[in-house]
Amino acid sequence: FGKCGGCTYQNLKYEKELEMKYNQVKNIMIWNRVEIPDEKWEGITGSPDEYEYRNKMEFSFGNEVKDGPTTLGMHKKGSMHDIVPVTDCNIVDGDFRKILKFVTDFVTEKGWPFYHKFQFDGFMRHLVIRKGINTNEEIPSFIINIYSPKKRLITMPDGSTPEFDKSKFSAKALK
Repeated sequence: FGKCGGCTYQNLKYEKELEMKYNQVKNIMIWNRVEIPDEKWEGITGSPDEYEYRNKMEFSFGNEVKDGPTTLGMHKKGSMHDIVPVTDCNIVDGDFRKILKFVTDFVTEKGWPFYHKFQFDGFMRHLVIRKGINTNEEIPSFIINIYSPKKRLITMPDGSTPEFDKSKFSAKALK
């Protein structure tokens, strides 16, 4: 996971990760003066899946370096601006990686700009993917910006403006 800020514990053995989480929960309980008798404390239960266990993930559009090409991935460790591609993410389902690649290629091909936080300009903000555990269906959702700072619909690189069926979408201008 290297530069990616999405994972904190992937460099640890799973047993050590569970131990750290156990200590974090216990410390939060002590800090908040929550007392659970030892005979009722069940501790931390590990997942049967050490990898590919996430059934929901939010990826951000941005660039890996300032003024670089559009990238879709996770925020770089310690940065709220730089985006790191996560094509080999171990915690998401393999289908998520396929969707991530498809969307990245599609957005790049179309030339759709990502949303620039400081310029209040651009279109693509986030990609959220959910997977129904019982249905095995993937549901990708896009979080987009459709208004410029002057509260007008943005214009796409091909000169068109996005069209939305208001019965299915709700859009609010940025203030």
